[in-house]
Amino acid sequence: PAAGGEARRVTRDPGDDFSPDFSPDGREIAFHSVRTGLRQIYVINTDGSGERQLTDDANHHFNPAFSPDGLHIAYADAAFAVYLISRASLQAPWEAPERLPIDTGYAPRWSPDGTRLAYDIRESGDGIGTYQMGDRPHVLISAATSDLQFLRWPEWGADGRTIYFRAVDETGILGVYAIAASGGAPRLLIQFDDASMGVFPSPVLAANGMFYFAISEIESDIYVMDLVTE
Repeated sequence: PAAGGEARRVTRDPGDDFSPDFSPDGREIAFHSVRTGLRQIYVINTDGSGERQLTDDANHHFNPAFSPDGLHIAYADAAFAVYLISRASLQAPWEAPERLPIDTGYAPRWSPDGTRLAYDIRESGDGIGTYQMGDRPHVLISAATSDLQFLRWPEWGADGRTIYFRAVDETGILGVYAIAASGGAPRLLIQFDDASMGVFPSPVLAANGMFYFAISEIESDIYVMDLVTE
């Protein structure tokens, strides 16, 4: 088990900050914030220094995700278009966003090898899609091809062969499912059949064979905590 140390506050703006994602080297955190009235993408060092705003236009931008090499950040906007922000090196400045050929995507997440994105489909259907860099989007699973609805928040397994996601079954019960990244039938892993748990509709994070998700309460600032193995 891991015991938590003291939590350290990273962001201090009075505006709400959401969806933090660590850079692979653990030195930066990408997040989106509503502090300007619109959700925009930011990056900040984990010690609270060096905050940079990466998007600044008349649109909402959500759920940034660092690539495994730390050189790219993928995110989606309110129109469900997916974008990529890149830099030439870890010391180089971030470049202007580049739109990817994904028109119905949300909550993009990188495969462990950095060659693919998984995302949930919010328009023209309901499901989980994947995108191979330089190729075309692919529908992995949808409500039309399964007994599930509201397929959301994909997350890759550590070996890149499995994608986990949240979905609601035909009885209306929320659960966490797994599907092979190459396609196939989904498998139910966790079922939230206790209505009193109040599972927050946010990503299910998979790491070291465990799942992490928010219950009942959300927080509007970014904190970090050191984990000490006992």
